[in-house]
Amino acid sequence: MHSALRRVHLAAAFFVAAIVVAVPATALASRAFGSRVLEQGMTGGDVSTLQRWLTIAGFHTPVVGVFGPITAGNVRRFERRYRLSVNGVVSPAVARELEAVVEDKTDGKAASGGGASVNTAPPALPALPTPAATPTSSAAPETGLFGARVLKLGMRGPSIRDMQEYLSAAGFPVTDDGDYGTATEKQVVAFEASKGLPQDGIMGLAAADALRATVAAIDADNTGQKAVLAPDGLAVAPADAPAAVKEVIAAANAIATLPYRYGGGHASWTDTAYDCSGSTSFALHGAGLIAAPEDSGELESYGQPGPGAWITLYANGGHVYMNIAGLWFDTAAQSTANGDDRWSTTRISPSSGFVVRHPGGL
Repeated sequence: MHSALRRVHLAAAFFVAAIVVAVPATALASRAFGSRVLEQGMTGGDVSTLQRWLTIAGFHTPVVGVFGPITAGNVRRFERRYRLSVNGVVSPAVARELEAVVEDKTDGKAASGGGASVNTAPPALPALPTPAATPTSSAAPETGLFGARVLKLGMRGPSIRDMQEYLSAAGFPVTDDGDYGTATEKQVVAFEASKGLPQDGIMGLAAADALRATVAAIDADNTGQKAVLAPDGLAVAPADAPAAVKEVIAAANAIATLPYRYGGGHASWTDTAYDCSGSTSFALHGAGLIAAPEDSGELESYGQPGPGAWITLYANGGHVYMNIAGLWFDTAAQSTANGDDRWSTTRISPSSGFVVRHPGGL
């Protein structure tokens, strides 16, 4: 059941959100679902509603009120299934489609005005079948949710892709191609080892529960106050941030608008231009978190695996960038409308294809 009146209300909500840009972020966070575009790093009651509605739509999402990697992954899965632009951002089009799906699944009983009062409990996941009953042919894709069956080498399907996105969010990066190949098996073994589970490369009940709990904990813990950009384009650290985070932000500010130059910042900490890894190393060095400049490939093994509560690095052999207290520090931003500033409030570089690391304790 698709309500035309509900769609009018939702469109009006987005129009209002667009013209009240001066409203503080804390006020916006209390608005009903549909009053603002939602993306990773945001918090609020509308994020909780998003998480409830994703679950109703068939994408099991912990309701923690924080738009973390597990929520972003489920938004991408929803976008992919309903043939929307896949970017993990809840745009007006995504919000309208999700509302319509929830209405259909609840027989039109979703709460009005974006359904902020919907309190539907997440449905229980189907019990995992015994290994003997698990299909092993890679020629038979399936449509179940991650956690609904035992997964192993050679299998394919949406639940494999879901598992791969969970692995990447937990700090064990793998391409989300829906194919349980040797690269995925290797990361499953690494995850199992990190949790003290049998290292058999099979994603069974215990491993699936542990993986989902790990990513949910990352979402729930990522609730710190966010940094903001001042009018001059430099970052202002949250008052409650650890001293090390404030020092990293101060160092990043010192070079935020210096030019990019390949190899810059590697021969000496003091330079006139910095490349991506030189910039990242300089900022981390500001808090004594790195002893010498490292290139992007070396930063793939920096610190600890997975996202941090305050600082998260995204590294591969060709590029590295950071999220620091909710802001993005990325030389790629200097080639956009952002001008010469490495800081931005939105992600510039892609999320896939990068190893996710963080400084220990941050």
